Amino acid sequence: MLKVAILSRKSAIKGDFYMGNQTETFKEILERDGTLVYKTKGISMLPMLRTNKDVIIIRAKKPGEIFKKYDVALFLRDNGQYVLHRITKVGKDHYMIRGDNCRYTEYVREDQVLGILDTFIRDGNKKIDSTDFKYRVYYHLRVWDYPIRRAKCEILVAIKKMLGMDIGPIPE
Repeated sequence: MLKVAILSRKSAIKGDFYMGNQTETFKEILERDGTLVYKTKGISMLPMLRTNKDVIIIRAKKPGEIFKKYDVALFLRDNGQYVLHRITKVGKDHYMIRGDNCRYTEYVREDQVLGILDTFIRDGNKKIDSTDFKYRVYYHLRVWDYPIRRAKCEILVAIKKMLGMDIGPIPE
């Protein structure tokens, strides 16, 4: 079982964070409450979401709902790992999904997707909705410049390998 941070939507917006020792999975919380509020972990959605700094509010997927390109979806990998990444392409029964700070795109089946990012809270007090104009400009640019960012990363990794330098963590 995955330990999660349980927060109410109201307390998250006020900045009152409680890291609980609940043993419910994200899937169980979404099925029960329809909403998951969680403090982010990981680097795959940088620079938008910063680990242990930003709070996300995920809305459960409705039956038959199809998400759109640019939506940020919470999905469950076959290995049991929960991942929050951006949809870059919508297929008939699947999505192509990639983290904003990742090099590779993932094929995700429709049945793996549990919910969608509704809102995130920056620094405990700045609420940013998924419909916010500045946020929409950000995600269009982030998806558009992906080939440039990936090429830059590949060149940097190659140079560091040639020089025998530590490559450090590179999100996949």
